[in-house]
Amino acid sequence: MNTNMNARTIAALSAAIVVGLVVLIALLIWALWPDNSRADFEVLSGYTTIVNQDGTVMGFAEDRGGEGEEHNLSGVQWKAEEGPWMNTMPTCVMPLSSGQPVRLGIAHLEQPGDTSDMSVVVWVECTGEPTTQLDDS
Repeated sequence: MNTNMNARTIAALSAAIVVGLVVLIALLIWALWPDNSRADFEVLSGYTTIVNQDGTVMGFAEDRGGEGEEHNLSGVQWKAEEGPWMNTMPTCVMPLSSGQPVRLGIAHLEQPGDTSDMSVVVWVECTGEPTTQLDDS
């Protein structure tokens, strides 16, 4: 009986050691594996340079009247000045307008083996009204 119990104890200890070593190796691989992609985040304050008719794409410049960079607003979180955060298409960005003060949360993504930087708007906060309403004709 004593020999049988010692064999079980040794088998249980051996199994625990093997599992521990597997977990340790997995953690070391995870910790030492090179990071192949990266994302940096920034918040920019500025103005719309133009918003399309549907309000789904807007130009953005940090300076009023500056050269705008195009951003897609599909799927972004948004909020109007003091309102709650919303998950629908941003209705606070006025279609066919320019000069509206906004803040953007932007993720800059680097792809492995690619030198280009892909920027994605994650959220938009409308902080005022547009200065110019364009004619839709």
